[in-house]
Order: sequence, then structure tokens, then C-alpha cells
Amino acid sequence: MRLLQTQITPFVNNFLHIDVREQPFLFCPLHGKPSFHAHPELELVFILEGFGKRIIGNQVTYYETGDMVFIGSGVPHIWLSDPAYYKQDSTLRSKVIVTYINPKVFESMFIHIKELDGVKEMINQAAKGINIFGDT
Repeated sequence: MRLLQTQITPFVNNFLHIDVREQPFLFCPLHGKPSFHAHPELELVFILEGFGKRIIGNQVTYYETGDMVFIGSGVPHIWLSDPAYYKQDSTLRSKVIVTYINPKVFESMFIHIKELDGVKEMINQAAKGINIFGDT
């Protein structure tokens, strides 16, 4: 699988950009199709509706409605809707909220705000992706 290097930053309004997507299947809006890609922005994905397979770094897992994942800067990833989404007569839809965070702006806050030390550690751990469980 070929890795595409992308950059979301032009779409980020200084600090973050929130994108609500409803699609027949999950795909990268920059490429118009599912693509294995990486970008410098931090990414928080909340699955409102949908199921399939995700690859984050070197981990392959399945996702479903209600899943939330935090992906670190530069981590390769792809979301693949279940094959049922691609059938010609499918009425299935995928709905997600994707939040992109500009890491340069975010990191500059760590220097000045000691209370963010725990968040900084979480971002470092996100190099492998963090699956967020429980009520949100």
C-alpha cells in the first residue's frame, strides 16, 4: 500500500478545524477515495455511524459506531468501510466528526501552561494511535 504524505494545515484556522462528514463510505476528502496517508496535523476521529477496518501505524483493527480515536502527527492511517458499503444497492452511510489540530500552535502552548503536561504526554503516546473507550 502506497503512503501519501498530505498536509491539512491550509484548511486549519490557526489552531483547529472540525469537519462533519456524511458519505456513502469513508474516504479522504483530499484524495476523493480511501487512501493510506499521513499528515503533520493531530487528528481526532469520532464515528457517529459506520463500521469497517482501520489501519493506524502498524495496527489493523475494526471500527464501529461510537468509536473515537486520537491519531498523532505523521502517523500513517486509513479507514476502510466494510465491503457492504460498496454494493450497488447499499443504503449504508458513514458519518464521522474529524477534528484536525495544528501541532505547532498546540505545542507552543505547552511551554507556557504547566497544566498541559499530561496532554503533552498523551500526544506523545498518540504516535501509535489512541483508542478512546467509554462514555464521551
